[in-house]
Amino acid sequence: MGRLVARGDQRDDVDTGHLCDGSTTTDQCSPDVIVCGYGVVREGDANTSHLVGDDPPCSGHAPTMSTNMSTSVKANGDYIAMKLSKYGTEVIDDIHSEQTTVFAT
Repeated sequence: MGRLVARGDQRDDVDTGHLCDGSTTTDQCSPDVIVCGYGVVREGDANTSHLVGDDPPCSGHAPTMSTNMSTSVKANGDYIAMKLSKYGTEVIDDIHSEQTTVFAT
C-alpha cells in the first residue's frame, strides 16, 4: 500500500523541527487535481511561511517541496507529495495528512 496524498491550502500539518516555529501547514498546491476537496501538493510547491531559527531573533521562510515524493504519480507535470514527503534541504519537514482515502506510491 502507498502513502496518503498530501493536500495544500493549509489542510495538512507540517512538522518543521524549528525552535522558533515548530509547525506550519501545507500551502501551494494544484488548482485542478483535487483530493477530498483540496489541491494536491506537488514538487516545487511551498508550505505556509513560518519562522526559522534555533534561537530568537527568527526570520520567516517558506521552503518548497523537494524530496521523498511519489515516483509514479504526477499532477500538472510534477510529482505529488505524500505523507512523509519533505520541504526544503536544510531542515526536513514532514507532512501529516488528515485524509484517509487516497494513496500513492
